[in-house]
Amino acid sequence: MGVESLHENNEISKSTRDYLLSDGLRTPILYFLPKIHKSLEKPPGRPIESSNSSPSEKISQMSDIIMNEYVALLPSTIKDTTDFLQKCALISNIPEGAFIVSWDVVGLYPNIPIEEGLKASEWMLKKHRKGNVNPSNKSVIELLRLVLTCNNFEFNGEHYKQIKGTAMGTKVAPTFANIFMGKFENDHIYTHSLYAKVLVWLRFIDDIFFIFTGTLTELKQFHNDLNHTRYNSIQFTMDYSTEKIHFLDTTIKIENGTLVSTLYTKPTDSHSYLLYESCHPKHIIIGKHSLFSILKNKKNLHTLDRFPIQCNGFGKLSHCQALPNS
Repeated sequence: MGVESLHENNEISKSTRDYLLSDGLRTPILYFLPKIHKSLEKPPGRPIESSNSSPSEKISQMSDIIMNEYVALLPSTIKDTTDFLQKCALISNIPEGAFIVSWDVVGLYPNIPIEEGLKASEWMLKKHRKGNVNPSNKSVIELLRLVLTCNNFEFNGEHYKQIKGTAMGTKVAPTFANIFMGKFENDHIYTHSLYAKVLVWLRFIDDIFFIFTGTLTELKQFHNDLNHTRYNSIQFTMDYSTEKIHFLDTTIKIENGTLVSTLYTKPTDSHSYLLYESCHPKHIIIGKHSLFSILKNKKNLHTLDRFPIQCNGFGKLSHCQALPNS
């Protein structure tokens, strides 16, 4: 079912139809962002499709608008670092010897089986989007199928078609990935016998944080089992400790049965800031350097006695970039 069919069936208005079928289209371009946090000398590339003005851009946008609101209803979802820390603050009575664990899905976006991802999206829509709605859930899935299967792009003067997963760059990609992982958790995580030893389970798209109260042998078995589900393309890396672990831009520690946090920056972070005399608009320079950074640091620090140290470090960096003192 295409856009014209949706209009003929009165599932979308004429103005929506015209918007989705607008002219001036171009073929998406594939480019790579270097992952300098992995290596400064030979950084691997993160494939991104520039889908602006592509034939599927607005269809992807509409699919995302319809489906995105349900991501927050997944029990593991965290929106950002602040949301993560707020949820960590509710955790108490962590037993001695418990493991702080971080899992990462290897290359999630291009490794999602398309049909399984569509089934997961249908599962989510049926669960939360009920009644007489337009466009119908069935039509939303068909639009999403168009985005995922008509995924051609240009790279180095040659034309290709992606046949697996979802492109990083299309608007619906994060929502699609989140919903797929939500269904994966529902089918394989929450039903696993060792999940009974998980004190908390939180996820930011493909980054997972949890507290495990079992033995190290059980933790490794849990990890191995989840790497051998029917989804062969979905694999997890694992990092664990009984003391501290890095997750998102925080370092999480267990102290007196609770979780505390400090800021974390990757070893390759050069702490580079725009020069104050840059031609960038001043509200961007000021917001980026002073207000945004300072407030973010304070908001994301459970141990506020570290806040003056973070501010002092920021002040030195600001001085190097010729920022004013006030």
